[in-house]
Amino acid sequence: MYKVYEQTYQGLKIICIEQNSFSKSYAGIGVKFGGVDPLNESTQASGLAHFIEHKLFQMPTGDAFEEFTRMHAKANAYTTIDKTIYYFTTILSIYPPLQLLLNMYFTPYFKKEDVEKEKGIILSEIEDTFDDIQTKFAMDMMKQLYPKDPFSLSVVGDASSVKNMEKKNLIEGYKRYYTTDNSILVIVTNESHQKIFNYVKEVLKSLTLMNGTINRSPMVLSKTAGKSFKYEHTISQTMVSIGIRFSGIKGSTLFCNALMAILDSLFSPVSKFYQHLSQKKTFYADIDYMIHNSKDASYAMITTYSSIPDLFIKEVIEKLKNLSIEDLDEKLIMLTIKFLKAKYITNLDDVETLGDEILGLALEDLSYFDEEKECLSLTYDKIKDYIACFKDAIYIHGICQKK
Repeated sequence: MYKVYEQTYQGLKIICIEQNSFSKSYAGIGVKFGGVDPLNESTQASGLAHFIEHKLFQMPTGDAFEEFTRMHAKANAYTTIDKTIYYFTTILSIYPPLQLLLNMYFTPYFKKEDVEKEKGIILSEIEDTFDDIQTKFAMDMMKQLYPKDPFSLSVVGDASSVKNMEKKNLIEGYKRYYTTDNSILVIVTNESHQKIFNYVKEVLKSLTLMNGTINRSPMVLSKTAGKSFKYEHTISQTMVSIGIRFSGIKGSTLFCNALMAILDSLFSPVSKFYQHLSQKKTFYADIDYMIHNSKDASYAMITTYSSIPDLFIKEVIEKLKNLSIEDLDEKLIMLTIKFLKAKYITNLDDVETLGDEILGLALEDLSYFDEEKECLSLTYDKIKDYIACFKDAIYIHGICQKK
């Protein structure tokens, strides 16, 4: 069984998960700064966090990616709505790449010519996103689910925000958010936690660290969702999506797990409701659904292809708004519960997944270990308590019609 140790050094929270059986090590450092966080109190800068993520790997000594590779460490990074994470895994000594990760994170090196060059790369990424009609359709749904809210903006920004990005914006954003108090370091290893803590402290002593906490601006200001919509596009099949905006419960994986179990019970191919929808020929592909839950917002998205999308929308929304215990299939829900519990147990053998989950939740001020206990105690009776969430929710829908 793994052991968990925590320590804080100059404001930086360090979480070390020690497990003697691990043959691979993980180290990740994250900042509470995501793709839609503003540059400052008065300036929205969609895509800034993502831009900084791209450029932080550029160091005075060269490309950090190449250096990680030379150390036989696999490195990567990603930006979400509310956080940015940099990490690596290695089967060799953790210490050289750990020093590189900390040096890279706390030593910004933004050159004007590099910033200009990066614009073309990110603009190409944005263009590819909008060329994908499924992605564009999902973004259109988000814009109506959370109208005019930062929460519904694109993590990578838009063409205008990227073109107008300057070196000074990156420096200002970095100084504002990349403080020790706004960052968390997670390490999963077979090394002694005390040895890890001592090493991190020594590396940090040689770096210039900034302190300070951030009062994040609200990402959701709208009180209700926008309008349902329909448009035509040159696609081979008509897409339909139902957006569900929840209120009340935020920032818990238990909420996600419970709602996912309910949706599994309704939309599993062996469920009664799925068979009902199938017999009426309301869809002709898999019914996909997802749940998002954070401190800022909680929503679900149900998507499929349909030749009679209006009927699919009517049937599904009517069912969810009037959901009762009798609509739930206990056997299907128990299967979902078993799957969720198995996932937590499997995570113990996957260093990268375990580290990423711990770091991601820590940046949301949640404990992976508390969430794990909640999930392992999940029961059918607990899930029944979440039925009311669908009754109290706000519903919108979108249709992307085949021309």
